[in-house]
Amino acid sequence: MLASRHEHRKPIATLWFVCTALPFIVGVSVFLPVLAHYHTTTTVLTNEQVAAWIEYAQRNRRVIDEFNSFRVMAVHGKYVGEDAIRLSEQVLEGELEVPGWQLVEINQSFSGDDVLQGTPSNRLDLSGLLVSDILLEAYRYSRSSKYLDAAANYAISLAEYEQSMWLPHSYIWNDHAVALRVQVISRILAAIAFQREDVDVRAVGSLLTALDRSVRQLSKRDAFACSTNHGLMQSMGVMHAAIIAPALPSVGENLNSIIERTDRQLRYFVSRSGVITEHSTMYQEFGLGLLTVIAKYLTILDPPISEDWRQRYQNALEYYDQLLRPDGTLPRHGDTHGISYGLVEAIIDEDGESARVLNHAYSATEQAVWMSEDFGYWSEWRSGAHLLVAWASFAAGAHKHADELSIIFWMDGEEWWTAGGYWDYGRPIRKEGIGWNGSNAPHARDEPTYSARVARATAWYSDASISFLQLNRTLGSGYSVDRTVIRLFDDNWIIVDVPADKTQPLTDSVWQTMPAVRIEQHPDKDSLFTMGSANSDSKLDVQVLLGADSTSLWLYGSDSPFGGWISDQGIERKAKALLLTAPARSWSGLAWRRQLDSQLPAVPVVDEISWDSSDSWTVIAQTNGDKVTLRREGGRLYLSTKLEETSALIETAGERQELAAAEDAFGQLQSEFPRFRGNLPLRLKIFKLALLAGCIQLIALLFLRRWLRGNPYSLPGLAVLAVSHLLFGVWLHLVYFAP
Repeated sequence: MLASRHEHRKPIATLWFVCTALPFIVGVSVFLPVLAHYHTTTTVLTNEQVAAWIEYAQRNRRVIDEFNSFRVMAVHGKYVGEDAIRLSEQVLEGELEVPGWQLVEINQSFSGDDVLQGTPSNRLDLSGLLVSDILLEAYRYSRSSKYLDAAANYAISLAEYEQSMWLPHSYIWNDHAVALRVQVISRILAAIAFQREDVDVRAVGSLLTALDRSVRQLSKRDAFACSTNHGLMQSMGVMHAAIIAPALPSVGENLNSIIERTDRQLRYFVSRSGVITEHSTMYQEFGLGLLTVIAKYLTILDPPISEDWRQRYQNALEYYDQLLRPDGTLPRHGDTHGISYGLVEAIIDEDGESARVLNHAYSATEQAVWMSEDFGYWSEWRSGAHLLVAWASFAAGAHKHADELSIIFWMDGEEWWTAGGYWDYGRPIRKEGIGWNGSNAPHARDEPTYSARVARATAWYSDASISFLQLNRTLGSGYSVDRTVIRLFDDNWIIVDVPADKTQPLTDSVWQTMPAVRIEQHPDKDSLFTMGSANSDSKLDVQVLLGADSTSLWLYGSDSPFGGWISDQGIERKAKALLLTAPARSWSGLAWRRQLDSQLPAVPVVDEISWDSSDSWTVIAQTNGDKVTLRREGGRLYLSTKLEETSALIETAGERQELAAAEDAFGQLQSEFPRFRGNLPLRLKIFKLALLAGCIQLIALLFLRRWLRGNPYSLPGLAVLAVSHLLFGVWLHLVYFAP
């Protein structure tokens, strides 16, 4: 009897111990995949390997200098000359204050505190070795060795800190920051190898080790950011290292697979029509810069540049020329600051064996209308005025704002109708800024930014007298809205928004202006006003178009409803915005014309609108004192003036096969390269909850210990409890934190 009781106690004691330990084990286990993911092999190079690199670099100085001169990834190289000297002296004194930043403290040898200061953008730059880059620029300008020594020491100390890390810290392991460090380390290596009689072999060895480790980090399959330009920057970092130091072990192990995945990413990153699929005019420019350098890399690394790639690149340049304006600005569509930062262009020789890189020169576009039905853009230039209409929505969702069906209008040096621009990550206003009220897209009142929706062009036509574009956006809930965009002759534009879903209570659109725009209300007619700007000698006469029970309201720096805000180079500024609201079974819109004579009284652009359906409507307008009627009847447009009536056959939507093929290529690559979900804050929360649950359970098991020894049901009960902990741990790893 005693022996039987003793035998019963042994498995109970074992299960009691297992149940006590399992919550703590599960809690700790959530960090094990993170540790495994971020673990990177560090290969310390031998003195012979370092000496071989120095010899290679000195033999290939022209090539290394050329590739080290390409700076398309970020702000590196922006602070040059006297600015670099001034900022470097700040760094040597232990601080740094660049334009637009708050003052940050900088340690002579890198400290983890250095990258915990400022905005997320600031921390990214600091993690990407901005401090070393500034010091290196000061050395290039002054040839004072103190700056080069400081640049190398700071880069080496950051590398040593990074190698000692177990978990991510700020942006040090961010893919963009690692790719930036590859370029900065390469430039420091070149400066040491080329500009000194006695090469510091020890410093070169440390920097080459850091370069090799960075290549391994950028090559990880589960870190590949195939959805965005970050994936290209990761691949470019590896290609750059392959040219600077081709004998690195990491280069030999990874280069071929990196080139293969780059080719596959480019199949959807730039469409055949030339659209960079990142929902932003600034990223059209930035993406083209990346493609330029990739073309140069490939002519050195020697895979063939296909005719398909050449044509995509050329079409992307042509679309970029459609967007770039003579005042050096870009339409503020998506994550765009508004100003152009310039573009380097690759001229690829016919034999494909070389690519010359040069600055892209502005040239006025000769193509009046440029359209990509599949990828969602209509760009039209007419008499010096530019209209951009966007309904783009690519599956990757890179830099996507809630802005389908939105319009940006520029004329004579001012963007009269605009969007919020680039709202810095980390700022509270970004959440609202990228939402529907951040652009003039028509949308359901309180529609979520990430609503399930489909937008497309349904019909269009263009000639010298008329431009016509009809768009539709539909929600999964059934809500649908049509936007019709009309140009009459050279100086008249009409926009009409019609909710197709008669059950939706309200449809809003927020027509945002720039801060410099002035609004002069017509004294006798509420529906008329004039827009002027300090940036332009021109003016617009504008008419508010309101159907039955539709309303208009001016906003200025409003938080509720959001509107009247512009992000100007990272600074939030107030500006006028017009909120139009149409109830079910009504419509709203705007019409404007270039003011030709300020002495004449403002007259309405539109006299009458009759709207039966999206393919049956009539607009009667005033153009230069003459009455003009434009009507749609099914598949034709009819334009009637006092002299004649003409008609034109409308083009209608197709299957969008190119978009489907690109999204399929993206889906395949995404499924082959599932990204690891680090999500440290959530893992930390689960860890704390597991510890709390473990402590509570431990107290309960201690309290019930004697009862468990003598209870016949304690053994199966403890077994069920242990299995529950195990199943929960398995669920966390295989389901909850699955890619």
